[in-house]
Amino acid sequence: MRHLSYTNKLVKNAAGRVLIEIGQDYLDNGKLDEATAYLIKSLKYNEAIKDTFNIATCYDVLCYLYEIQGNVADATKTSYDYLKMSEMMGDKSAIAHAAHMLASNYQALGNQTEALKIFKKGLQVSLESGNKIEQINFNISIGDLYIAENNFEETKRYYDAAAIIAHELKDAQILAQINRSIGNFYQAQDKYTDALKNYLTAESSYKSISNKQILQACMRQ
Repeated sequence: MRHLSYTNKLVKNAAGRVLIEIGQDYLDNGKLDEATAYLIKSLKYNEAIKDTFNIATCYDVLCYLYEIQGNVADATKTSYDYLKMSEMMGDKSAIAHAAHMLASNYQALGNQTEALKIFKKGLQVSLESGNKIEQINFNISIGDLYIAENNFEETKRYYDAAAIIAHELKDAQILAQINRSIGNFYQAQDKYTDALKNYLTAESSYKSISNKQILQACMRQ
């Protein structure tokens, strides 16, 4: 009987996952109404069977759907629920992802205080997990918030932290992103020479990435 109960649970969990995948497929094909219907149905189903992983996945996909629709209010609520569920599961990667989504939605609503609070929370989680890419993204996002407030000292601190990690990883695309942000930092202070220098460095990195991709494509032919 115990084996049968476990099998039934697996079947129910799989059914909940299928509903999410159908909703995701509709979303990928731009059929937003159908995607919404299936994802809401999936969320209710997975809540009924108490599948926390599937519930968290529903929140993740629904948040992305609401953002596409420009529904910032529902995107914010859903990303908040996603963060809380991820924290309950203890999944640091999901916590960081949900935190970035929630903070970005707060930012879109104009709530810079909450956005900054959640971005910093996500940064701390990424430091604990050792995820360097997440650390870069959070440092840049926090720096972007500070630059909007003309707090250039804090902006520089977080951009510098992102740049140090990016140089460690030696990732051209990330370095280009950093240089572009630093260019914005100098432009906001009317330091146009330094801004141009960083913009040109970013452009050079992007061209390097593009040329490398073209070369790799030619070699595969």
